[in-house]
Amino acid sequence: MKKNIDPNLPGEPTVQVIGRMFTLLEILASREDPVSLKEISEKSGLHPSTAHRILNDLAVGRFVDRPQAGSYRLGMRLLELGNVVKARLSVRDAALLPMRDLHKLIQQPVNLSVRQGDEIIYIERAYSERSGMQVVRAIGGRAPLHLTSTGKLFLAADDALRVRAYATRTGLAGHTHNSITGLPALERELSKARQYGVARDNEELELGVRCMAAGIYDDQNSLVAGLSISAPADRLDESWLVKLQATAGEISILGCPSATPEARRRTGFLPEAPYFHKFLTGRELVRYCAQLSGVPSSDVSAAVEDALGLAAMTEAADRPIGTYSKGMLQRIGFAQAIVHDPELVILDEPTAGVDP
Repeated sequence: MKKNIDPNLPGEPTVQVIGRMFTLLEILASREDPVSLKEISEKSGLHPSTAHRILNDLAVGRFVDRPQAGSYRLGMRLLELGNVVKARLSVRDAALLPMRDLHKLIQQPVNLSVRQGDEIIYIERAYSERSGMQVVRAIGGRAPLHLTSTGKLFLAADDALRVRAYATRTGLAGHTHNSITGLPALERELSKARQYGVARDNEELELGVRCMAAGIYDDQNSLVAGLSISAPADRLDESWLVKLQATAGEISILGCPSATPEARRRTGFLPEAPYFHKFLTGRELVRYCAQLSGVPSSDVSAAVEDALGLAAMTEAADRPIGTYSKGMLQRIGFAQAIVHDPELVILDEPTAGVDP
């Protein structure tokens, strides 16, 4: 049986078995349920024994699962790889503006990097000629994990066995006389990174260049990228570290870009000095916030009453906000922050003005 080739797709792979593998994956992707070997053979035009052999090899790599004898479906490895790609793309989109803002503030290159095997790869950079420093690694450039600040963050996220395996594979080759080339020294460096949540490169990759890095994490608290500042060795300012950490935290909340509706649905926030429209009642404010945060209409009333009760504001809920004391404003602010049952609640001086 001859396959129909989509004219919009790239040319056929030069390795025949790779082309066949693509075909089998596409067939499995077209169906929600497991597909029998017989049907796969018919749709692909491959002899059952050929299809069976390729599918078994794909199963070894977890690209294909066999829920029952003689049937196949796409494997979890594809989901894992897809999530890696998604994370890398979304983190770049989320990072771009905060990176530019940080660069304007410090006037030094700001780098976004991800791990790829035993190296980091630079996927974005905020840079200008005013920094006075030549860009050593362009976007798409790579560098060993143990010689870079971001790379050390990724190694610090590994357990001791994985770190030793990395050292064995790479030999911890150095680039400068400052490079860490011994496992004990590397382990001490990684211990500091775990303790403080930041890592440094002290002229270990390039002489005359120092870096500091903070991590960007997803909703499972897994490290997905590193944000770093590069500067001439004599100009790296320690006061930048706080700004760097704040920027890394701004990029992602629970794995979502902080400015997206999804991130806001999953978080609640009470500022130190909240301002609410004085003509609204407390109940109206909390109801409005529930609707704004995506609480289903059928659940809004119950969610509002629960939040008002937790904030001890049920009795005053129908009074205009303009009549509230400062302590009552804090409590109604707390109610609006939790009404949608967020995963993360950020409270800025929550007890300010609240009677003991």
